[in-house]
Amino acid sequence: MHTEFIPPDHRLEVVVLDVVSLLGPRGLGFKEVARLLRTSRASLYRQFGGWDELMQYIHGELIEAVDRLFDCPESTRREEFERWWTTLIRFLQGPRGRAFCALRPCAANGLGIDAVEKVEVQRLLTLSKWIRRQPLPAGRTVKAVARLVWSLLLSAAADEDSQAAAEAQELAWSLVRPADPPASP
Repeated sequence: MHTEFIPPDHRLEVVVLDVVSLLGPRGLGFKEVARLLRTSRASLYRQFGGWDELMQYIHGELIEAVDRLFDCPESTRREEFERWWTTLIRFLQGPRGRAFCALRPCAANGLGIDAVEKVEVQRLLTLSKWIRRQPLPAGRTVKAVARLVWSLLLSAAADEDSQAAAEAQELAWSLVRPADPPASP
């Protein structure tokens, strides 16, 4: 994965992802982050208050960076979806993507994973706008569809079984594809 998806002014997020990709989330601490950023632990504590707040901040910033990957030039809805899905799978299966997934439980400390998933969907604005471009079947909301698609994407990226990953992709597509035109009488 290229680092361009994280803006250059987000050095903290890059450092944390790189440390987690090398050492795992348990190898990460204020001391290590401060050393790599060439700052003090006290400075990090002043800025974030605690470890959970730092993890929640980093997670939120990374979600916004992930959302920027959904920049598809206008084409057919299926082509846009395929491009987005492939880009995100590639990211999530790479070292920084695996680090991002490993940090999700850290971000959930004190909040719960349900709250983390809600934050993720709220910050995946481009995905939500893209879903909103087509009418949804009755009873479906943009937030619900975005959350389901995001969950399917995360599970497909983590799944070693390519058939199961392909099925997750098709299920996600079934949630966002354009509605079939009404049948002619």
